[in-house]
Amino acid sequence: TASGATGGTGISLISGNNTWGAILFGDSDDDDIGYIKYAHNGDYMRFGTGAGIRFRIDADGVKFNGDTAATNALDDYEEGYHTPTIVGSTSGSWTTATYTTLTYTKIGRVVHIGGYLNISSESSPSGTMRISLPVAVGSFTHDSGNNSLSVSLRGHNGSTALYNVTAAVSEGTSYMELIAVAGTGSHTWIGDGQIDGSANIRIGGHYFTAW
Repeated sequence: TASGATGGTGISLISGNNTWGAILFGDSDDDDIGYIKYAHNGDYMRFGTGAGIRFRIDADGVKFNGDTAATNALDDYEEGYHTPTIVGSTSGSWTTATYTTLTYTKIGRVVHIGGYLNISSESSPSGTMRISLPVAVGSFTHDSGNNSLSVSLRGHNGSTALYNVTAAVSEGTSYMELIAVAGTGSHTWIGDGQIDGSANIRIGGHYFTAW
């Protein structure tokens, strides 16, 4: 049925509670080779082409190619800017100026993040440097959510030579920590002992949020 009222007009397909309603696209070979179908007994919508399910929307999110598993649903998309706080693991903080923002895109449980931070001053930081993330890191089997992001660190004015610097993200946290690994395998968690009141940090990579 088609109906009109003040403010809008709609088309309604009214079906039984345990059946489905659909718009079917057919030809001389197949009368439903393509379709848009809503199943009332499961409250989901399917889009089909070539007589196959290509796209499904239900309470879990979006699923593809006939998949019905909740864990495989694409349930979120988000993009934006994140202005991180930078603190010491024990106390104190660092302040950024001019270049203060990271950009991020979250697709499902994967967060892609990158940007350029210019540290301009410090306020009695103590401990490892912690740079906040836009979304918390999830927890997974065998610590498989522990990840690292690419980092370029320069102008840090510290007395320690730092090599192979990356940003480590750990499960269940909302921050990244910088770590340097020497050729011998020894490592240094970077903090107040390595970075004075100025530094330039470029960051890029991805990590995983909760299911």
